Amino acid sequence: MQYPDEEMKDVLELRERITLEAEKLEERLEYARRHIHVLDLILKSSSYTRASSLKVLAPTPAGPDPAPGGSDTAGTRPPKEPAPGSDREFIRRDRGGKRLARFDTAADEIAITLEGGLGLKADIPPLKTFFLDRIIGDMKRKDEQAAEGAAIECLLEQDGGELRRIIVRNYRTKDRAKEIRSSIGWTLSRMLEKIE
Repeated sequence: MQYPDEEMKDVLELRERITLEAEKLEERLEYARRHIHVLDLILKSSSYTRASSLKVLAPTPAGPDPAPGGSDTAGTRPPKEPAPGSDREFIRRDRGGKRLARFDTAADEIAITLEGGLGLKADIPPLKTFFLDRIIGDMKRKDEQAAEGAAIECLLEQDGGELRRIIVRNYRTKDRAKEIRSSIGWTLSRMLEKIE
């Protein structure tokens, strides 16, 4: 099938325009990829809190095992027992499943008390990478940026190397309490999967 010279000229021009457009799109794609990489580096550097900046409660008398990282516990308050008017919920592995922890919410503090015999240690992922660094760390950074007084504080209590209790102070809002509750439920379930 033969095409007139004029039509072939139009086809060649169209091909040239499409080729140029494809090159421009490839350049834009490369530009976007470079910027995504830079943004990922920025997010990565600002989304994590060093473990050394977190406080860990001293072990209970039953176990002299220090917390990982050797964090200093001087100057930290002992955890409060929930006030009579505080809210208490239970965190379960899944709906109707094994109970993992008791979640007590008071006016300025959340106490997450793990059930005995779980065998969870503070170094089992994703406690640090997800719960402490991402959830609590993000809240802490927001508090520091807003300069709203005391920033959120998270303390780990261990006994013989086993995680017993997580205390979150200065959580401020009900929305944060809900986020902490759902996040710790997911975190504890994933931690159990790692050791089973």
